[in-house]
Order: sequence, then C-alpha cells, then structure tokens
Amino acid sequence: MNTYYDATGMTDTLLRYAKLSYDGVNNDGTIGLTLSKWREGNPPGEFSTDTQNPWAGMIVFSFSETDFYQQIDSIQFQNGTYMQKSNNGATWTVPANDVLQMGLIGVVTNSKVTIKLKDGATLESLGLADDKISYEMVLINNKGQIATEGVSTGYIQQNNDNIKNEKTTDFTKGVMTNTIVMDTDQMRINSVHTWKPNQNYLQTDYGWVVYIREQVPEKLLPFIDITGTQLYNSDGRGQYVDTGRTKWSVNMTEDGKVDTSTDPALSLAVYGDDLTLGQLNQARSNTNDIFWGTLGQSRSYTISYKLKDGVTLKDFTDKVNDLVTNKGQQLYFESSMAADYQNKYIAGGLLGKADNGAPFQQLTNSYANSYLQANDKDQDGIFDFVEFQFGYNYMNVDTDGDGVPDPQELYTDQTDGTDAGQYKVSDPTTETTSIVRTAESTITGTMPKTVYDNPADATEKIHATNEAAGNAIVKLV
Repeated sequence: MNTYYDATGMTDTLLRYAKLSYDGVNNDGTIGLTLSKWREGNPPGEFSTDTQNPWAGMIVFSFSETDFYQQIDSIQFQNGTYMQKSNNGATWTVPANDVLQMGLIGVVTNSKVTIKLKDGATLESLGLADDKISYEMVLINNKGQIATEGVSTGYIQQNNDNIKNEKTTDFTKGVMTNTIVMDTDQMRINSVHTWKPNQNYLQTDYGWVVYIREQVPEKLLPFIDITGTQLYNSDGRGQYVDTGRTKWSVNMTEDGKVDTSTDPALSLAVYGDDLTLGQLNQARSNTNDIFWGTLGQSRSYTISYKLKDGVTLKDFTDKVNDLVTNKGQQLYFESSMAADYQNKYIAGGLLGKADNGAPFQQLTNSYANSYLQANDKDQDGIFDFVEFQFGYNYMNVDTDGDGVPDPQELYTDQTDGTDAGQYKVSDPTTETTSIVRTAESTITGTMPKTVYDNPADATEKIHATNEAAGNAIVKLV
C-alpha cells in the first residue's frame, strides 16, 4: 500500500490501543467501521495539531484499491465530523482530538465510522461485494510521530461467510481488534487480538469453553515452522505477560489453520462423549490463562508464529515485497472465537450445559481480520516498520549519509545504519612490501570506498553526504 503521509518515526504514547475494525455493510449500502480506543493517560497536547506539520495530531486512513477509493463520497465519524480527502481518495484525515475523546482515561470508547460512496453507489453496484478492500489507519502525535499503539490494518468484504455472529455474550461485548506485528528480534509474526469484555471469561458462562481460530495467509506458509506456534495472554503489542499464565504450544495445520478445538489441553471436542468432569474443568481453567485480565479493563491474547530456522530478515522481506509490491497479493489473516459445551451432561458437572454435540457457535464481535504491513516508503527494500524498529529514516535510502544504503548495512554488512562513522570499508592497498624496523618508513596506499547503486533506482549511485563518513582508522598489524 502506498503511504502519502509523512512521519518522523514511531513512538510509544499513552494510548493502550486505537484500532479500526470493519463492522459490515449497513442497510442503506454505506460501509460501517468502528474505531475502538483506550487511553492510559492524557499528556497535554500529545495529539494536538501543528500548523507547521499537516500530519501532526491526525488520524489517517489509507486505501489501496483505486476502484474503491475513487468512489468514496465521504467518511463521517459518529459525532458528525467528516474526514478530509486527499490523493483522489486514497488518503483521508481528521484531527484526533475532534473525534476520539482523548480526555477520557481508563475506559474504552467506540466511535462508529461510516463510508458513503458517490451517487448512491454500493459495493454490489460497483462489483466489489466479493473483494477484499484493504485499509490502514495510523494516529500521528503532535511531533509528527506515528503512535505505536495507533496502527491498524484490515479489509472490507461485504460477502464474507466467515462472519457469522451466532452467539451474543458479554465476554465479547467490545469490538475485537487484530494487529499483525513482526518481531524481528525473535523472528516471529505475532497476531495480537485486543478487546474489552463486560464480563470475565469464566463468569460469562459456567459451562462453556471458547475456541480460538485463525487462518494464516497461504503465501507465508513456506516461511513458518508450524511446530513452533504459541498462544498466550499478552499486552497490546504481543508481548507475553509474565503473570504465571501458561504460554501454550498449539496445533497448526499445513494449510495454515490454528484451531484450539483440536488441542486436548484447551478443548472439549477432542474427547467427544468420553469427556470427564476433570477434563472439562481443566480446559476451562487452561483457556482462562489465555483470556486472563482485570474486569473493566481491556485485554489481549497473541498467536505467535515462528519463522523457520535459517530464514533471514532479508529473505522474508524480499519475498513479502515481491508478493505485495510486484504481484499485488496482500497477506490477510482472519480470526474468530467460538463456544462449545459438553455433549452430554456429566454427573457432578454444571446443569443445563450439554449441547448434544451441536456445532460450535461463533461469538458476536469476535471476528477480526488484518494483514502484515509491507509499506516501504523509500523503496529501499526494508519495510517501514523495520526501519522504525532500527531507528532508520523510512524516507531515505541512506539514513546516516555514509554512502552505504540502509539494506546493505542492515542485511549484509550488519553495521549501524544510523552512525555515519560505522560502515564496512574495502581492504586497504599499498605498494609497500617490506619495512626496516630500525629505519624511518612511510607506507602509502589507498583505501577505496565502494560506490553503491541506489536500491530505489538502479540508474543512480549513492554518495556520502555526511562528513562523519570521511574518516577511517587504519592500523598496522
């Protein structure tokens, strides 16, 4: 997806999360989304606008499908505020403070968002009802930095059989949000799910077990070690919360499905009519580890996918860039939760909680989708989110100005791409072949510096622009 906004980097803020989720198509043909937000604190001016920076303090929506975004007439928030259009509808902005009630702390706020198409058009009339229409949202603070907690991706799809909403409960009263985060240190892809329940898991229903399901994009499967999938209670960034709760190893099929109904520690279904009371209680207790949280607070769980040993960040980035940029294939994840009960009443168990083997029921508001961000603003072959993690400038192919492009330093040389004085030099050459220890000697030679092609434009060369790159220490050994 092209990004038309500019940011000075990415930073942590006092948002716990701010995520945009697709709700569905309304009866009048407009498209509904929800922006769900939780704020930990309210530093003065953290998301205020700045006349010197048009992106500061803004919520930014981005769309990639031209057949869709060129047909958008308006995007309106629940309080009546309209977003402003740019780039022919690919980008829409609104000041965060105008729509998000930033002064409310410690509570979830859900703001409905309505997309209206031009001249009464609908997704069906445009022939887009079956298409997956990608969107991205970012929140930018008063300094022009993207809020780490305010990034979300997903897609609109009117005809989606995976959205069933079969069982309404207070456990999923809040909207489920999903973010795909790449952990470059552990070489894992983390699928983070965050929502705010009105009741705790065990108290919502005294007989159920809730299963977690997710489908991983097929194109990522060659990189994933399906035996290394983990599921755990987490914070909103996908980091394990070490409160004594178990980090579960869960099954993943070769076609990329995770479904905890197949895991004996988390399931009733695997036991069928032979289920015992102990197995029922254990499955409920184990699943509660995943859904653990304080009543009245939002909570998160993460499905973490391990990349295969030997897969490098460059391998992964090159493949994803090729799929997304060259082949136009977005890497979509889909997830939901479903309720199950014992097939037959177990003596000593909970009365009235047997379902006679009925199909699982998808929980309302539990469906979510997202995709792995593959934005590359400067087109140097490093994802923007990776550049942010390493402190690189995502709008400059040579962050430190040492004449060595960022991908060369990050992937190959493993030097610091933010320090112009640190880069890999060529071996010095000299015509001096011997010296006499007792006589004064002068060694002359050269230390050539490699001139690299611009990774974003092979017709150009990269040249040093930082004086700190001009000095090198040569030692006689």
